[in-house]
Amino acid sequence: DYVFDGNKSSPYVESDPANPQTIYGKTKLNGEIAIKKINPKDSIIIRTSWLFSCYGKNFMNKMLELAKTNKQISVVSDQIGSPTNANDLARVILKVIPKIKNNNVELFHFSNGGSCSWYEFAKEIFKINNISTILIPVSSDDYKSKAIRPNFSVLLAEKIQNKYKFAIPLWMDALKDNFELVNE
Repeated sequence: DYVFDGNKSSPYVESDPANPQTIYGKTKLNGEIAIKKINPKDSIIIRTSWLFSCYGKNFMNKMLELAKTNKQISVVSDQIGSPTNANDLARVILKVIPKIKNNNVELFHFSNGGSCSWYEFAKEIFKINNISTILIPVSSDDYKSKAIRPNFSVLLAEKIQNKYKFAIPLWMDALKDNFELVNE
């Protein structure tokens, strides 16, 4: 999602012009351009956003970690995106790979359905886990971060869903599934 400037107010589709605002976003776009230039047969690019998993460093795990030692946490409430369960992304990739048949690299978006702010995402994480830590909504301007994020980076995944015929769970359901997997 960093390939976009975040100035749109409706979900980004694959044909929307990229306009990265950070070095990180520019390197992502440069990677896409390089792959398209090489143009390997039977290949695709999948853009995703707000990836979460019970493994590794990500927003979900950071919130759970902070809740252990903080009575209250400030979370940005004016950046909107599409949380994506890493398990769902992996399932999609495994389902799509055997079906890729193209001569030119094709671009797709994949994220779980729906959208939310980081604050709403944290609220749902805490709700599912019965965490009583108080969440305080703050603006991007009030939260000093090294990483500049797009204010709006919702990705529409209809193209990949329609082409490869699968259902995409809503982010809240994907989040619940993630915790059920962890607790098995």
